[in-house]
Amino acid sequence: MKKQLRSHINECLDTKIFDAESLCIFSKNEIFISDSCKIDFQTIANDSENRNYLFAEVKEPYRTIFNYFSENYTTIQAKDSESRMFLKEISVDKTNSSFSIIKILETNNAILIHNCGLLVKSNISISEAFVFFSTACFSLYVKFLYEYLYHQNELKSYQNFVLNLVNSYKEKLNTYNRRPILESSAKISNSIIEVGEIIVEANLVDSFFGNISYKLNNDIHITKTGSFLNKLENKITICNNDNYHVCKKEASSELPAHTLIYEKNNVCCIVHGHPRFSVIVSMICDNINCSNADDCYTKCRNERNIGNTPIVSGEVGDGKFGLYKTVPEKISNETVIVYGHGVFATGKTNFNEAFNNLLNTELNCVDEYLRLIEKFE
Repeated sequence: MKKQLRSHINECLDTKIFDAESLCIFSKNEIFISDSCKIDFQTIANDSENRNYLFAEVKEPYRTIFNYFSENYTTIQAKDSESRMFLKEISVDKTNSSFSIIKILETNNAILIHNCGLLVKSNISISEAFVFFSTACFSLYVKFLYEYLYHQNELKSYQNFVLNLVNSYKEKLNTYNRRPILESSAKISNSIIEVGEIIVEANLVDSFFGNISYKLNNDIHITKTGSFLNKLENKITICNNDNYHVCKKEASSELPAHTLIYEKNNVCCIVHGHPRFSVIVSMICDNINCSNADDCYTKCRNERNIGNTPIVSGEVGDGKFGLYKTVPEKISNETVIVYGHGVFATGKTNFNEAFNNLLNTELNCVDEYLRLIEKFE
């Protein structure tokens, strides 16, 4: 097996989501098919037209969630920002017919195959297919728990599953509250690398994605666009007034938001992750008849909070509805939740503060979710 293909396989297994015995990959005429593959992956790969494919079954809790959607849906549209950006929708195939699957892949990047697993395609690279796979897992997790709140009577058989899922997640998060996280480091890049690894370890991101920065004098040390937070060696760039427009091309797409946060607030570091319960709770609103419901993620008219943490709207980047217009103004209390997207958290003196603010915001949202279960029951 070629080194590049082995690297992709290891990358998948590092997520702890994939069932190792079911993994199949096709990339640049290299193919790996597991002995336990439940679909005719070879036939699908033969029809590739230079595409890249990734298929796998998933571990719990994702397996139960996948089964729920494959039994009850034909097409799945999620509201979180990662799904809107990467997937648009996830198709469901109940036949496990190669012909049917190939047909769906002409227009969709992700297919949930009933009682089999998830198949994703990318026209660019297997790395992008991996992003699509992990995004689908995150999106279905978020959508399932969101739906459970509003349909508890119909989904009563999932009650123990949901409560065990939420409480075990909360229990793991609390282990990070009981011990010091970061060693002090004189080198900024080392601190960014370290906090990135811990954010991924604590599952405070969608897959491995997010962004981190530190400001020293006029320099913003920030992670590069598309970087995995647990692999930040040589993935940090330094932006300032002299090179901003050049640096912007390789820096995180959230550089405009980070820049304005530093301008408007007395902080030295920022972490941005996609904690799942912060995303779920941000999309729950009592105004069910809102005429603006379809545009909440760009221009929500309602001022909402979880405890002292405001929820704002905004899209990735520096566009018309960019979150750089909403986040910097509202982050004075150290954290902000962006609707369907994630959390920005700051530290005034070090990354310990920023990480703990991110962590505690997510823990508050877990508690809010448990409260809402009782409220909507």
